[in-house]
Amino acid sequence: MKLLALAAACLIAAGCASEDPAQTARVMAQVLIEQQLKAPAGAKFSPGSETAAQQLSDGVWQIKGWVDAQNALGATVRSDYYIELYPEGDVWKQRNLLITPR
Repeated sequence: MKLLALAAACLIAAGCASEDPAQTARVMAQVLIEQQLKAPAGAKFSPGSETAAQQLSDGVWQIKGWVDAQNALGATVRSDYYIELYPEGDVWKQRNLLITPR
């Protein structure tokens, strides 16, 4: 949780949150997904042109993309991800997360 609050504070300080809410949601999705990976430091996420971001009517963001990351055996695997997340004060929380290896 501290990491999420710190990332949100950095985004707000940089002006990202007010300029492009979809980009803010994509970045926060990456932060949440990295917490689930075996080796998050080497993870490579899909670029914005290959990452879908949609805000639902209830303020929840739906993000779909891919991530290249090492599995438990050290092999790099591309996985598709789907996450629903939402801001709650200065913290972003996930509602749903699905990571599926290709």
